[in-house]
Amino acid sequence: MMGGPRPMMMMGHPAMMGGRVVMIPSMRGGPRPIMLPPPMMMRGGIPVRRVTRSVNPATSATTKKRVGKITLYHLTSISAGKAIKKSGKMLRGSSGWFGGGIYFAKSVAICARKSKNGTDCVIKAEVNMGKALVINANTCKTTYTYTKLKNMGCDSVIAKGIATGDEFVVFNYSQVKILSVKDKHGRNI
Repeated sequence: MMGGPRPMMMMGHPAMMGGRVVMIPSMRGGPRPIMLPPPMMMRGGIPVRRVTRSVNPATSATTKKRVGKITLYHLTSISAGKAIKKSGKMLRGSSGWFGGGIYFAKSVAICARKSKNGTDCVIKAEVNMGKALVINANTCKTTYTYTKLKNMGCDSVIAKGIATGDEFVVFNYSQVKILSVKDKHGRNI
């Protein structure tokens, strides 16, 4: 491109991160832009360069937290509750907001706002969350699997920021120890 101005992409451009763009003469004829770094700031008499990073919304709100074993709740239908009690296992679903997992909440009341498979049976379980990937559900729209979490060094997902309450998700039935299976009136099934 001879002599004409070059279009500049501003996304992630130093000018957008506190730097400046200046025009200098070019050996090819016209002026060309160069990018100068952000100006120095002074902190306690020491020059400090301000660094601004671009943010990826899918990963920006994630942290890892050692949680371990906690008591959580899951609501379902009576028939599913009986099957769970008989097998002693909760199997993960094929899909879900954060992938095909086993979803829990901190209380029965929170579960009641979330349950898609019925609210007649209350499962109380000790769930081994291990090291949880804590995400902001409003900015992180990723689905997870057991393998994907293991590769990230995590065992579970805690999704915060959901209007109906936080979600606690595990992807392997061995992480769930069933403590009780009762109907919504508190009677054993």
